[in-house]
Amino acid sequence: MKNSLKSWTIIFSVIGILYIPLTALYRYNNLVPVTGTVTELIKTRTRIPYYKFRLAEYDNMFYHPGRGTLTLFKDDLVKSDAPVEFYILKGDAGKLNKGEEILYMGFENKDIVVDVFYSITKPGLLIQFLTLIFYFMIMCLNAWCAYRYREKWFERLIVVYFLLFILLMAL
Repeated sequence: MKNSLKSWTIIFSVIGILYIPLTALYRYNNLVPVTGTVTELIKTRTRIPYYKFRLAEYDNMFYHPGRGTLTLFKDDLVKSDAPVEFYILKGDAGKLNKGEEILYMGFENKDIVVDVFYSITKPGLLIQFLTLIFYFMIMCLNAWCAYRYREKWFERLIVVYFLLFILLMAL
């Protein structure tokens, strides 16, 4: 039982630490560029504003509700007659010209990392809440193993998960 608990804790800890970077890398590699001219630009009136816009070439509304603190560091979108380029996920490419809303990332090739991060961690309140609970449970499992086995690397994993937990809540 001792080795089983220790092994499962290590496995879950590694999966939890690598989840966000590997998912971000996967999404970054599955981005498809879209080019067009902005015809309509809507800025929300929330505490952390986000934008929705339409292109002349497509019927879709493009949006990215990055509801976190890092969104405040992004540049404001400006409507112009010049063509703009941004990215969408490869799975959303089939929705083009069907009138559905599509999540965009990296408007004018800026802030792609921030947009990909928010597409993973904040697609909705339920996903964010479940991720936080998962990280808290792994932190508790590591605390149990640190108490039971008296090994320093479980204590270090507690600190890592505590920082991840705080970062996900703050960002």
